[in-house]
Amino acid sequence: MKRTLKTLMILVMAMLLMTGCGSDKSEESNVTSDANTDINSTVSESEDDIKYSDLLPVTEDYFKNGEVAIIEPDGGSQYYFRVTNFTDDEYEAYVEACKAAGFDDVHYEGDIGTDDKMYLAYALNRKYYLDITTNNEIKAVDISCQIVDESETTETESIQATETEVTEIESTENSTTMSTDTESSAQTDATVSSTDIIRPEFKEAMDNYEAFFDEYCEFMKKYNESDDTTSLLADYASYMVKYTDTMQKMNNISEDELTDVEVAYYAEVSARISAKLIEAGAQQ
Repeated sequence: MKRTLKTLMILVMAMLLMTGCGSDKSEESNVTSDANTDINSTVSESEDDIKYSDLLPVTEDYFKNGEVAIIEPDGGSQYYFRVTNFTDDEYEAYVEACKAAGFDDVHYEGDIGTDDKMYLAYALNRKYYLDITTNNEIKAVDISCQIVDESETTETESIQATETEVTEIESTENSTTMSTDTESSAQTDATVSSTDIIRPEFKEAMDNYEAFFDEYCEFMKKYNESDDTTSLLADYASYMVKYTDTMQKMNNISEDELTDVEVAYYAEVSARISAKLIEAGAQQ
């Protein structure tokens, strides 16, 4: 978990340094697919040539007025796109369609924060991973699909097997004492539930983190469009000070205490920030 979090922070920092140097804007297109059938039949036809979009429902069938922006094209490490102009009912219908398509091994489904929702699920014996997250602040749904790294899957299964063995041993040793059994059950329930929540203080920290980059990107757009950039250099220096302070606060977050859902949410926020930085840099 620590390596994952640090890697994401480094990627965002790299994108910040590239802002203003120019890059391609996110391509806009309608995301379509012929895959309104079960994922198992789709993959079995040609597993070597499978594309992530083939595993998902046809986007335009569910987001009637949605505008789609491709953030990471299909065929790479993942397929990542954003849909704006959506309704909550359309989001729910799309999630249900994804379940019907085979993404029904649910890792997390529910609210994040006050207004947003998240659906995380696996398909085909945990070979593929789907992430659907709403962001009502920018009125968008972020959707990403990727293949699961086999080494990570093996490691996770090994950890789960070890935890199962330990639980069985503890259960046997404590079977003679009813109070001990009750306490062990309560601790187990707390452990399970703690992996599926986003703490309010973490959500607030991430919101502030993203808000800083929103402000910075707006400044960079203004900077790139200005004919008198000299007058804005003082403001730029001020943003660099704010950036240092913001990253210091992020570094103070105890990574070992983050839940799985919090790590996933951090990845979502980082992806949104990267997309914004790309857009701000492309407008130079």
